[in-house]
Amino acid sequence: MNILSIIFILTHDNNHSNLNFNFMKKITFFYVALLFLCCTWIGSAQMTYNGATGPLNDNGVGVPPGVTEYIINVPDSGSITDLTIDLDVTHTWLGDLDIELESPAGTIVALMDEPGDPTPSGAFGCNVDDILATFEDGGTRSAVDVETVCNPAVPSIAGSVEPLGLFSTFNGEDPNGDWILRFTDNAGGDSGGVNAIGLNITGITMIGDAPVITCPADIMINTEPGVCTAVSNFAGTATDT
Repeated sequence: MNILSIIFILTHDNNHSNLNFNFMKKITFFYVALLFLCCTWIGSAQMTYNGATGPLNDNGVGVPPGVTEYIINVPDSGSITDLTIDLDVTHTWLGDLDIELESPAGTIVALMDEPGDPTPSGAFGCNVDDILATFEDGGTRSAVDVETVCNPAVPSIAGSVEPLGLFSTFNGEDPNGDWILRFTDNAGGDSGGVNAIGLNITGITMIGDAPVITCPADIMINTEPGVCTAVSNFAGTATDT
C-alpha cells in the first residue's frame, strides 16, 4: 500500500473563517477527488520475472547442437530504465559456456563467452564449476576479470558480476513479451542445469485504481480580524489501495 501526502492550500476570509473554511475544504476535496477519479493512477516500478529451469544440453546434443534456450515471459509493459538478471547454474567446467540474453525486440546482450584464463585451465577456459550471481552493469567483478581469470572457488562466478555486453542497451525498449536466455555448450564431457533465473526490470508501468483521499476531520485555525485572504494549510493523504 502506497500513501502519498497532499498539501491543500486554502484562501479564506477570517471574518467568516468557519463557514468559509469548511466550504472551501469540501470544494477542494471535491476537485482533488475528481482529478484522481477521472485520471489513471500511474507509476513506475521494478518487477522480477522468473524463468523456467532444467538441464543444459551438452555439446553435440540438441538443435542447434549444445544450445539450450529458456523463456522468461514478461506480461507487463513500460519503458526499460534498468535491467539485471539473477542466475543460479550448476555446470562443471564453466569455460564451456556462452550465455546471452535476447529481448522481445530481438536485441542480444552477452553475459559471458567461455570465461576463464586458459593458462591454469587449458585451452577451453575455466575448469571450475557453477554460477550463483547477479549480472548487472557496473558489477563488482568486471567482465574482463570473468573472461580472463578462473576463480578457483565454487561457485566460480558469484556475487555482483558485470556482463560482457551492456544491459543498458535494452533501455527504452518495451519489456512486454518473451525474453530468451540462451546457453551454448562449446565442448563435450561436462554438463549441468539451470536452477533459477530472475529477470529484474525497472520501468514497468503500474496502473491501479484511483486512490482513496482522506482529509483531517477537525482543523483549528487562528483568525485576525480585519485581515482577508489569509492562507491555511492542511495535509491530506491519497492511499493506493
